[in-house]
Amino acid sequence: MTMPKEKRTIAKWFRYILPIILILIIVFTVIGYKRDSADLERQSRAALKKLLSCTLQQAEDFDAAAETTQAVMESAAAGGTGLTQDDKLQDYLIEQFSDSMTEACIEELAMNRTFYQSIALIKQFNSAIEASEIELVQCAGEQKGYSFSAELKTSAGDSVAAAKGIISMKKDEDRWKASHITLTIIQSY
Repeated sequence: MTMPKEKRTIAKWFRYILPIILILIIVFTVIGYKRDSADLERQSRAALKKLLSCTLQQAEDFDAAAETTQAVMESAAAGGTGLTQDDKLQDYLIEQFSDSMTEACIEELAMNRTFYQSIALIKQFNSAIEASEIELVQCAGEQKGYSFSAELKTSAGDSVAAAKGIISMKKDEDRWKASHITLTIIQSY
């Protein structure tokens, strides 16, 4: 018993179309993976640039927010209730960094006083600090983590410090954000 001509034609089309469809699916999957990897690296650089770079105005804004928070902490330590705690510093940090870091990462960096390191350089050199030459090397066995190094320069282009550490990224909704950052800054003299 033979197949009718119409069914043979359909079977012939499937024989040619199915491999093409499978190849297209594989190609689009690979392209999507490469695009996601490029986005991961781009977002890692952006988060580090934002953390390590700071203008004089940003330093003043940070100090203003920190002073309010410090006054509240001193009041609570002196026997105040602490019920009127001002979250101005936390709000400032979230406003500045939430597009490139998770809230948990921002909180951890604040607790470790990591944000203060760029501010200290600005005060020491009375100049904006810019991160340049950010190099990322994917951590072994860690698809979403990089070890990094960067050079920190004044607005005049003078090298004042080198930064190194590790950044881990996490997908937050549809965007990659830093979920953990360790940082060491070594000043150049």
